[in-house]
Amino acid sequence: MHLSPTGVIIGEETAEPIVPMGILATSLKCSIQWSGEELRVVHPKHGELEVHIKDGCPMVDHDLALKLIAEIESIAGAWV
Repeated sequence: MHLSPTGVIIGEETAEPIVPMGILATSLKCSIQWSGEELRVVHPKHGELEVHIKDGCPMVDHDLALKLIAEIESIAGAWV
């Protein structure tokens, strides 16, 4: 796997996309609250995101992950 300049992990096409929570908080200004098995992520424009915990890992729907990655990449493009 490779890491993009924005910190997004790029894997094989069949791999699930990974959205780093730190970038959600810093670049997208999401509010993240995690206590035990309860995780709440609130996007400033899209509201509360549907996040599930699977084997201790937070997960979002594939399409939502791609949408968030595109948003991160568009913001990063504005910095260049």
